[in-house]
Amino acid sequence: MKKEEAIRVIIVRPGKEAIESFVKNELESLQTVVSEDAPYHGLIECLNITEGGDEGSIDIICNEEGKLLHLKPCRRVAFDVICGTFLVVGADEDTGEFVSLTDKDFKKYLEKFKDPETISEEEVNSSVSVRFVPF
Repeated sequence: MKKEEAIRVIIVRPGKEAIESFVKNELESLQTVVSEDAPYHGLIECLNITEGGDEGSIDIICNEEGKLLHLKPCRRVAFDVICGTFLVVGADEDTGEFVSLTDKDFKKYLEKFKDPETISEEEVNSSVSVRFVPF
């Protein structure tokens, strides 16, 4: 399958409703979106949030340094808080490429992330952790 030039995504911004968008399927464009509130374009982090019933693999792309840069808290995901703007994208498990969300997955995750959340600074701070992995 040929890599999609632009992918259908959900953009989730702090304090705003989630929206549909199309983003160029290249690193720089993804960094630009998730770093729009950051002082510079930093690293991105991919988190798999696939749930039962999804048609494909679903990832969140966020700014890896969102908490360190004190970006605004955006949404709760599992047992964590994502700070700053993030994208919800499809992922091809065979190629490792990002792909457009299917209609079914789009509707599901737009509903899930549609409404802004109020998240305290204390909650953000309590979700920050450092893991040491011995060699």
